[in-house]
Amino acid sequence: MSDANRVFSLRNLPAPTRAVLAVFLIVIGCGYFSGLVQLHFQHASPGNLLPDSKDVVRIYHGEPKGEPKSKFQQLLEADESLPFNGTGTMRPAFTTKSERRWKENFAKLSPEEQKKLLAEREGERLALLDWLKQGASKDAFEKDEFKLSKPLIITEDYIIGDKDAEGRAIQVRINAIFTDRCVRCHQESGADKDAEKYPLDEWQHLEKYLKIEEGSAPMELAKLAQTTHVHLIGFTMMYGLTGLIFSLTGWPTWTRVVLAPWPMFWQAIDIACWWLARLDPLAAQAILVTGALVASGFGLQVFGSLLDLFGLSLPRR
Repeated sequence: MSDANRVFSLRNLPAPTRAVLAVFLIVIGCGYFSGLVQLHFQHASPGNLLPDSKDVVRIYHGEPKGEPKSKFQQLLEADESLPFNGTGTMRPAFTTKSERRWKENFAKLSPEEQKKLLAEREGERLALLDWLKQGASKDAFEKDEFKLSKPLIITEDYIIGDKDAEGRAIQVRINAIFTDRCVRCHQESGADKDAEKYPLDEWQHLEKYLKIEEGSAPMELAKLAQTTHVHLIGFTMMYGLTGLIFSLTGWPTWTRVVLAPWPMFWQAIDIACWWLARLDPLAAQAILVTGALVASGFGLQVFGSLLDLFGLSLPRR
C-alpha cells in the first residue's frame, strides 16, 4: 500500500472525527495563546510584549550585582512597574493590590485625602524595610513592637505610643503591617490563589525569605521543580497529541518527520536551559531562542493540521 493511500490519514477519517480534531486544535491553540498573554502580565517588563533577555536573566539567573539583600527586601524595593509576583515586585501590596476595590475607593477621596493615604501606605512599606535592614528581629516581630530608626508618617492603626512633634510614628506594630499587606494573600484561602502557594502566615515560612543574598536571587528551586514537573507532563502530552495529528497529515514526509516531534524536542531543551540558567546567564538568554522554537513548531503543527483536515495540504510524497 502506498504512502498516499494509508488508512491512518487525516483525509481518510470520517467527517465527524475530522471535525472533533479541528475543534481540538483550535481550542488548544487558543489555550496556548492565553499562556502567552499570562507570560506578558507575569514576567514581561513594562513596554514589552513578552519577556526580553533582561527579564529572563532576572527570573532564572538573578542579578548578582548590588548590595546584599534578602528576597523580601528586593521585592519591597523593586520598581512598582514590574510584574506583581515573586520575581517582580510587591510594592503594589500597599496600594493598588491592597484591596479588591482600591481604584474605586481611592477615586472617591479628595486630593488631600489621596495624598495622605499614599503617604501612610508608603510609611508602612518603609517601616517593613526598616525592620529588614535592622536585622529582621524575630522578637520584635512576635511581640509586634518595633522601634523605627527614624520617625515615619504611617497608618494610625499601626502606631504604638506617642508620635513625634510632627505627628510621625516612633514605634509601630510591625507584625500587623506584615499581616495586613502580605499574609492576606500568602495564606491558605488567601486573597490571591497564586500567592497562597507560598504561605507566610508563620515565622518558619517567612524566615527563608529573610536570608541575605548578593543582588536578586534566581527562581527558587522548589518553584523551578514544580514548573518543570507541570511543563514536562502537561506540555509533553499536548505536543504529543498535536505532533501525532500532524504526522497523519498529507504534507511531505520530510516535513512531518521534522515538525511532528519539534515542539517536544525543543521544550526539553528549553527546560534544561531553565536549570542551567541558575549557573550561567547565557543559558537564561538561550531560553528566548528555545521558547521561540517551541512556539513556532507548535503553531506550524496546528496550522498545518487544520489545512490538511480541510483538504488544503499538499499530496504526500
